[in-house]
Amino acid sequence: MIIGGGEKACTYIQPAKFGYNGDASSPQLDELAGGIALAYTASSVQTMVNVTGGGYITFASFEANVTSSTSTHKITIDGVVVLDDSRSSNISNALMIAVGAVYRQSGAKAVSQSSVRFNSSLLIECSCNVDAKYVIAYYLT
Repeated sequence: MIIGGGEKACTYIQPAKFGYNGDASSPQLDELAGGIALAYTASSVQTMVNVTGGGYITFASFEANVTSSTSTHKITIDGVVVLDDSRSSNISNALMIAVGAVYRQSGAKAVSQSSVRFNSSLLIECSCNVDAKYVIAYYLT
């Protein structure tokens, strides 16, 4: 029990988590995760999610339908950078997963969700040298 403080927000997310999707252009991933897919147009850093208030992230991944890209994925929770990941390789078959997990085998996909708390704010920023998509599922409390 935490007296007087309520539930604490996440302070760290492990970087370099990979998921095998097999086809990043498939719309099934956001449906299976119970979230939405946000389009990313190749350029510099873009804000994908900016939320004020408390809640939980249940799934978050960044992916592009190419086998070679240079990408960054940054998540800030309650003003603290909890993930600052970068990759100079495939984010199509091996997408950048921050929260949750995904696996695809022989056309079947499985998604598992996690529960990452934020109390006052959630900011997600990404960059990629090609068009991509960000899949996010979260809810406010």
